[in-house]
Amino acid sequence: MPPEIETEKRRFRRALLNASVNLRPATAEETDAATITGAIKDVGLGGIYCTVASPSSLKLGDEVHCSVSIEPGQRRIFPFSRVCSKGSVIRMDPHASQPKVGLAVAFSADVTALGTIGG
Repeated sequence: MPPEIETEKRRFRRALLNASVNLRPATAEETDAATITGAIKDVGLGGIYCTVASPSSLKLGDEVHCSVSIEPGQRRIFPFSRVCSKGSVIRMDPHASQPKVGLAVAFSADVTALGTIGG
């Protein structure tokens, strides 16, 4: 039997970069202290993968509001200054350095990316 070839399921390319993300449960008020800050591992127009410290308020399938800020030095890798979207938590991975957790968030179709190539 031939070895299985893993197929890429993502619709958009991902960029590996260091950036921060703010996640807020969709059910929380904007002024609520429920915002969780995470560290981006990769980002694309289809979603993000990040690590967060103890996301006790989030669970698989939850809808969240995401706001990603891209530093100027990282824009050669990912040509936007900011990405905002509503999304869904589609994966939660325990992290080797507990209590961190890896989160995969798939963006909804109404993702907003601000900035331009070379900007």
